[in-house]
Amino acid sequence: MSSGIRWILGFDASCGTCSKIAEAAKDAAGERLEVLPLAHQDVQQWRAESLGAEAPWVPALIRVDGNQVRAWTGPAMGLRLLGRLGPRAAVKLFKALGELSQAGRATESDQAVGRRHFFKFGAGVSIAAGIVLTGKAPALADEIGKAHAWVAANKDRLPQDYATFSRYSETYRRAIYAELDPTVRSRLWTAHIAQYRKTHPDLSIKQQHILAKLEAHVGKESTFHPRTTTDMDAADERLQFEVIEAFGKEEARNLAGTLGPAEPHSPTASLALLDCECSTNSDWCGGSWRCYYYRDCRTVYDGCGWLYQYACNGMCMRLCSVASDDSPDAAAC
Repeated sequence: MSSGIRWILGFDASCGTCSKIAEAAKDAAGERLEVLPLAHQDVQQWRAESLGAEAPWVPALIRVDGNQVRAWTGPAMGLRLLGRLGPRAAVKLFKALGELSQAGRATESDQAVGRRHFFKFGAGVSIAAGIVLTGKAPALADEIGKAHAWVAANKDRLPQDYATFSRYSETYRRAIYAELDPTVRSRLWTAHIAQYRKTHPDLSIKQQHILAKLEAHVGKESTFHPRTTTDMDAADERLQFEVIEAFGKEEARNLAGTLGPAEPHSPTASLALLDCECSTNSDWCGGSWRCYYYRDCRTVYDGCGWLYQYACNGMCMRLCSVASDDSPDAAAC
């Protein structure tokens, strides 16, 4: 720890696992982070000072600089840990803490939960992060599981038209889209662009021209045939550039990076997803979010990026800087 500033992770764990958790944190974060039990006298005092006397009994990240104390819980804590440690160390820490937490709880109840069972869906870090931040498996992970199960049970009657498709949440839409053939995908994207035109009657001449080019592109079934490379071809790259230039990155994302109504990005979702949600080859996360390769989410062959044509192999993350804790960006984290 430099400059006398201490960063402490207050973590709820049995005494039998406290030393193991401290070792895991040191292995993942080096000297950048201490781990203390939530029941520790100092941790209780810091939590009360920063979060109030009725602060919930959940893990907290605490920054102590002399007499100044700040603390974060939930998604804000996750983002702050990412900023403090960097993606690789934070992922390593989440994975270790999630596993140790489950092991500790299983020991106390005499119900052993093996690593191979806890991480059997290939989503170790995703689930572990949710448990570390909230103390329970994240709700969105449950929604993703339900979406995949629903699609599997309804493969012969999946939505084929845009109006029906759009009524589902983005989680369900992605699961549905993965099972659709190129003809239906082309039809949905064509309707999506037509809907955009209908709801944006004041487009400039240039925007109308680019929109017509995009509409012609998605109207071809061949556009949605399986790709043989992860690289963007030259024609796609030129059209993408024209769309972004004419509409701006955020509007272009609504046009060509999201099929159906756009939903606000949630930091909780970023930590909870079982499926990868973005493509590092065609990054359309939007805003200050960026797509980072994330080996513990489930890679999907396509369904991300430009016109959903690229493999989903990463997670949208926004890394917070810990250098200027009083900045507006830091407050947002």
